[in-house]
Amino acid sequence: MATGSSEKGGQLATGKRRIDQVSGLIWLMVGALVIMESRDLLYKDEFGPGPGFFPFWLGLAVSLLGAGLLVKATLHREGDENISFSGKHAALQMFVVMASFFVFVFLIEKTGFYLAAGLLFLVLLWAVEGKGWKFSLAVALLAALALWGIFGVALKVDLPSGFINLS
Repeated sequence: MATGSSEKGGQLATGKRRIDQVSGLIWLMVGALVIMESRDLLYKDEFGPGPGFFPFWLGLAVSLLGAGLLVKATLHREGDENISFSGKHAALQMFVVMASFFVFVFLIEKTGFYLAAGLLFLVLLWAVEGKGWKFSLAVALLAALALWGIFGVALKVDLPSGFINLS
């Protein structure tokens, strides 16, 4: 295995610094790819920002954050602790997260964006993070209300409402 990594009792231990370096590099490349793809879209339209405006700035922000993480991980050598990943538990959590997003996408049209997002928050907090169901339910409700306030009321974005009509 690479330096900074060791195999112990079914767990993979990897240095946090190495993980941050790889993650920073990946985010830097993802941001650069988004910037390159946004060049094919109009940056400015007749009435204001065009369809390429948001992807360009998002790609730039992701690239800068990735570069910052890469530089910090490379230059900061103190306290390089090992992080252990439990194989079965981590795989189960990853499966629950992926399945939750998959179900979220299919529920948007039937239940509406806000209810589907609330259910997503509930499942992620309760099943993945291990928070109590009361806390998870409260955060899910507050998140759904916040999303409705931001997108439905303030920005007046027409998102799928499903069987609930909040207009």
